[in-house]
Amino acid sequence: MAGLRLGLLALLLLVILPQLRVWYERQAAPDLVIIFDDSQSMSTVDRYRDPEVQKAADALAKQAGVSEADRLRLAQTIVTRPDPDWLKTLLTKKDVRLRIYHCSGRLHRLADVTKPEELGAAADTIRNLKAEPKNDSTQLGAAVRQVLAEYNAASLAAVVVFTDGVTTEGESLDHAADFAKDQGVPLFFVGLGDANDVRNLRLHDLQAVDSVYVNDRILFELTLSGVGYP
Repeated sequence: MAGLRLGLLALLLLVILPQLRVWYERQAAPDLVIIFDDSQSMSTVDRYRDPEVQKAADALAKQAGVSEADRLRLAQTIVTRPDPDWLKTLLTKKDVRLRIYHCSGRLHRLADVTKPEELGAAADTIRNLKAEPKNDSTQLGAAVRQVLAEYNAASLAAVVVFTDGVTTEGESLDHAADFAKDQGVPLFFVGLGDANDVRNLRLHDLQAVDSVYVNDRILFELTLSGVGYP
């Protein structure tokens, strides 16, 4: 009888008292979006005035196996070089899922990297990007806005954009950045190109007589304009 009473008491306590439940919820790694600007302006090969910057650009060109690297090639080399392995570090040490895009006129997905076995194929895809003349439109603001609309803001670790900052159409980067700030999504812009104007000389406004004969001496006036000089 005592054993029966103890059993009934245990059953009663099990029914009446609050039951402890343990829930395990696995949260996926956050997404990190990388956007490469492959518009025509990214094909520019810059001559940097800062010797240290030029030295760094030359070193990246050497790693890429070329004598000189345009803006897009510099970005590609930064991301895909083996040492330091930027993509692998983000995937394994920062524990993020990589979503890789390119953008000129429109935003297009290049690759998704969620495990180390996918790194090689993603790097090859990035290296194959070209800044071609047909990519004559740059809509960076719209591209950032599209990413923010496609992903839940809570799942986005950040958006990284490799660009020379030239937006020719659509929403400006300033407006897109304000929207990202409201959503709590960090934006990181990796600027390519020289911030200084390209040095250039131009002769114009030539004034001279309309016709002359062989061996005639003539007087003429012209204007010499320079850009990018102190």
